[in-house]
Amino acid sequence: MGAPAVPDTGLPDTGGPPVSDVDPFGHPVDLYVMLLYDRRLLFVHNVETGAWVLPSGTLDIGESPTQGVGRIALDQVAVLVAVSSIYLVHVQHHHDGIRRRIGLYFQAGRYNGVPAIGNRRKIDRFGWYEPAGLPDSVAPHVAVAVTTWGKPEFYSECSQHPDHDSEAGPDAARKRRRPNGTIR
Repeated sequence: MGAPAVPDTGLPDTGGPPVSDVDPFGHPVDLYVMLLYDRRLLFVHNVETGAWVLPSGTLDIGESPTQGVGRIALDQVAVLVAVSSIYLVHVQHHHDGIRRRIGLYFQAGRYNGVPAIGNRRKIDRFGWYEPAGLPDSVAPHVAVAVTTWGKPEFYSECSQHPDHDSEAGPDAARKRRRPNGTIR
């Protein structure tokens, strides 16, 4: 029995760890769950960073993004999401200060349960916020995605890395719009 086959990406072998089928170019895929109630979104307070974020996590190997959204909602806020009601609302390329990441923001149309803290090692409290009234300590890349939610700006780029030239903030995606409304 040999080692599992690694997909051929066409990239040169750098001698590093094998490349997974989920992350062939070194960009982790982050999943963000947008749970809406009475025009407000559920945010969780991250113990480690001190920032308010949407319930989120990294896509696991072998998992579809919608399965990941269901897993994250249950793990972090103890809510069961109807996988058939999940739809993509925003795509983001961001830098978290360590590496570049791809963020997929999904809205859950239907969910069951009353939110409760499911993972106290990661989250110490939660709250419902209107997109126009976010707390001051919202993670910048999450603020960009939320403020463009429901608008034509389906894609954004953000950076927390000082050497990265991408703009951050609510106007970042808007500044990359073409005259015909598409994103550059």
